[in-house]
Amino acid sequence: MTEEYNFPPALVAAQRTFYIQQEVIKRLAALEPRPTLIAAGKATVPQELRDAMSAARATQGAAVNALYDTTDEFWEKVKTGRAQAKAALEKLVKAQLDAAALKQAVEDEMDWESLGKVASAELGEDAST
Repeated sequence: MTEEYNFPPALVAAQRTFYIQQEVIKRLAALEPRPTLIAAGKATVPQELRDAMSAARATQGAAVNALYDTTDEFWEKVKTGRAQAKAALEKLVKAQLDAAALKQAVEDEMDWESLGKVASAELGEDAST
């Protein structure tokens, strides 16, 4: 299926970035206090986590814009088969970005140890446990 397409490197990079940021956002969300604690006024989302989430969402948004830029020459060539081309691009990038590579890319994105300490401090927890 992917042999039919000659994906431009920028498009492959955008899809890769999208997947990485998707995982970064999940991991950041897991560091946030429970909504019930926030609603009860017992916790807030630390500014460092807010900033990191904002940056990750902006990076993912830029990737989405690149992926769906219909003025891109590649998408003009596959005008009638965009869904199939997009599926092939996703499959290609997922094959390149196996679980270990994705985990490492997410690790490389942030100082997770510091963010974990910030999140734990907000909840009054010892981050070393």
